[in-house]
Amino acid sequence: MRTLLYFLLLCPYVLYAQQPAIRIKGEKAMKLKIAPPIAGAYFVMYAEDTVLNTSGELLLPNRVKAPALYTIDQGKPFTLLVQPGKSYDLTLTREGVTVEGGDAAGQQALNQLQLPFYQTAGMSYYKADTVFANNKQRVLKDIDSSLAPFKKLLNEKQITNAFYTYTEQLLRAHYANVLAVTLLPPLMKVVPYKDSTGYDVARLKQYESQLLEAFSIADPKGANIPSLSTGTWYSLFYTEWYLRYLQPAIKGTYQPYKAGEDGWMRDYELVKKFYKEPAREYMMANLIYILTQEMKFEAYIPTWYDAFKKEYPKSGYTTFLQKPVQVVRNYHAKATSGFAAGQQFVDNPEAIKSVAELAQRFKGKTVYLDLWATWCGPCKAQFAYNDGLKAFLKEKGGEVLYVSIDADNADKRWKEMIIYYDLQGSHIRASKALREDITKVFGNKGSLSIPRYAVIQDGKLVLDRAKQPEEGEKLYEQLGAYF
Repeated sequence: MRTLLYFLLLCPYVLYAQQPAIRIKGEKAMKLKIAPPIAGAYFVMYAEDTVLNTSGELLLPNRVKAPALYTIDQGKPFTLLVQPGKSYDLTLTREGVTVEGGDAAGQQALNQLQLPFYQTAGMSYYKADTVFANNKQRVLKDIDSSLAPFKKLLNEKQITNAFYTYTEQLLRAHYANVLAVTLLPPLMKVVPYKDSTGYDVARLKQYESQLLEAFSIADPKGANIPSLSTGTWYSLFYTEWYLRYLQPAIKGTYQPYKAGEDGWMRDYELVKKFYKEPAREYMMANLIYILTQEMKFEAYIPTWYDAFKKEYPKSGYTTFLQKPVQVVRNYHAKATSGFAAGQQFVDNPEAIKSVAELAQRFKGKTVYLDLWATWCGPCKAQFAYNDGLKAFLKEKGGEVLYVSIDADNADKRWKEMIIYYDLQGSHIRASKALREDITKVFGNKGSLSIPRYAVIQDGKLVLDRAKQPEEGEKLYEQLGAYF
């Protein structure tokens, strides 16, 4: 009787362990970022924080219905192509990741692929050779050479046909995108307005023909797009440069943006109009998600989400989108609540033409300068560490100066974000002249990278590259030298 009872108690765990799963082993309490597929689809910019248990283990059930990607990141991301009904054993060490089961040799080969960012690669190809036909041949050779190790593994029966097919689709989407980008430099020089000087429909049609050649390598609206890690960016390029820009330019219907309109709004409507399922549902959901992660808090995002739920009441993406969309709702509820007592603005900002003049406004003080913009995601991510910085500066008698490099048309959003992120300190949105001087002082060869931090002491810039808020004690130790 006791034996039977023990078996009955143990049975659910035995059965669960026998189900297809991803078993991860490493050091106990190891922190990881894992990006699982959402309803079988790959979402860019997505990852979940997790941790191995005290035995150094994590068990993830494998419920995929078609080949799908997981990303496991312990400092360096590892891509795992998961197939239905298969189990995978991953061992994480300081040297890397080893895989047992589930096309193990293919998993390692997949992670050895060196795929540079498509825009970087495409512009590099164009710089080396401006002839489209030559770049097309180069891209086709790149696809063949990248696929060669997988063909060998397939012939040796070390990977399945499904694994090979997925890899081929991933590579074709990536390199088709690279080839399309080689047309960006000439495309950006064309005149898209029919009645303007320099408008040349013959040239536009030539670029269209070449773009269609690139898109023939992989379908940017294909049914496989949702599962590909290279699919989103490829579809976005097709939407932005072909549907949004080139086609209207050829038809003579291209129009400048209206007040309050942006490119994402046009992209969303184009996806709804020209895409077919399942890519249509996926790209609509992915556009909503990407915009939430950009942290620009566009007011139309909740509207899109509500319409998406109504159109796709059974979508596997809806629950996933709910939380980030709620953040946007919360932003609009809070951002109209008014400024706090600890938020003040630099007087007469238009009169300040240089960093030196700005620094002079803070004589007798030690100031931590935070250079940011409302469109800068990494800038806003650093605001999460402001509580520690605020406490340190309050104790020392210092303050923060937030310098926004946003243009005039972002004034409303700039003020909203000051309220939403509770940015305690002094604020200024730099004038055009001040922005130019900021680029000279903090930039490199005319290029400015933000977020950027500095220290002002007694009206002078004394440190032009300070540590970031997330560095905590290291930053406080650095700042301590100026009090």
